[in-house]
Amino acid sequence: MSDSEQLAQRLGESGLEKRTEGIWGLVVGVAIKYGLPSLCCIYLFYVIEKKDAIIYTTVKEVTQALVQNNSALQELAAAIKSQKP
Repeated sequence: MSDSEQLAQRLGESGLEKRTEGIWGLVVGVAIKYGLPSLCCIYLFYVIEKKDAIIYTTVKEVTQALVQNNSALQELAAAIKSQKP
């Protein structure tokens, strides 16, 4: 029996035993099966997804501010035109 199979048995991740439920069992299982580079790749995709969410929120807020500013400028221009004799 290999070291990885022994570790998998201790974690309950092999055979018909009750499997570990949770993120740490998944992380260890992926590390055992595919190696450390796969965990780095998963983490990289997680970080990219979080950064994309931050960028989306920022762009949404900036767009809303620009729309409000544009509306205010149109109202200002209309007020100035109405003041001209």
